[in-house]
Amino acid sequence: MNSYGALKLINYLLFSRHGKGHGIHSPFVFNLISDVFRNKIDPAIVLTIENIRKKNLSDKRTIDVLDLGAGSSRMKTNTRRVSEIARYSSVPPKYGILLSNMAAEFGKPVVVEFGTSIGISTMYLAAGCPETLVYTMEGCPETAGIAQKNFSEAGLSNIKLLQGSFD
Repeated sequence: MNSYGALKLINYLLFSRHGKGHGIHSPFVFNLISDVFRNKIDPAIVLTIENIRKKNLSDKRTIDVLDLGAGSSRMKTNTRRVSEIARYSSVPPKYGILLSNMAAEFGKPVVVEFGTSIGISTMYLAAGCPETLVYTMEGCPETAGIAQKNFSEAGLSNIKLLQGSFD
């Protein structure tokens, strides 16, 4: 980067105001940026959920997955390790935080989620809005059992897990 580019970057960082939502005229977009995208989540919530994720990432159990949906593009067989499900089917932490903030802003009085898997995204939704009831549905009985155990371990009592087909 030349000195002119560096000067432009410093000028932008010092004087731009739109990064915090200033200058945005739409009230909805301003609230979306300030209350959802820029809002911070309690680090204890993230730590609890990420510790559960870590435990699932080290779980070498093999389960038979009943896939009622589109299936996995990465895992071709119905026999899968819990660690692979946690690695490939769970929402990453940055998107979990976004889901939590969205649930807190827009999720009252009920949040509905289809495809629980092992429940990482469900826990973020429920933790973001503890007074809201989160209904989540999973087709596979074995992954639903793992998810229910994860919910109990996280201490989240506002999740209602429904096991079965979406039909």
